Amino acid sequence: MKLYLTDDVYTQAGTKIAQLSASLEGDGKTPLVQTTGESTVIGFNDDGSPIFKKDEHDDKLIESSQQKFMATALKLQKIITKINGNDPSNINIIH
Repeated sequence: MKLYLTDDVYTQAGTKIAQLSASLEGDGKTPLVQTTGESTVIGFNDDGSPIFKKDEHDDKLIESSQQKFMATALKLQKIITKINGNDPSNINIIH
C-alpha cells in the first residue's frame, strides 16, 4: 500500500501560499515532506535569480502547517508500514 498526501496552506485572506506533499511508501522510512511556495516574484537579481516577496507571518504559518503535516505523515507511514509487513519502529529516525 502507498499513499500520496497533499495539503494547501492559505492565509486568513484565503490566498494560497504553499502546497505540502509527501509520498508514503510503507517501507519503514521517515517520510520526506516537500513544500512548494506560491510567492510572488517582485524582481530579479543581477545573476537572474528571482527576488520573492517575503512575509514573516506567511513563513510562520507555513512552518506551523509543515509541523502538523509531518505529524500526520509520520502517523500514516507507521500504519502503512505495519500493513505492508515492515517494522515501523525506525520511522522517526533519519538514517
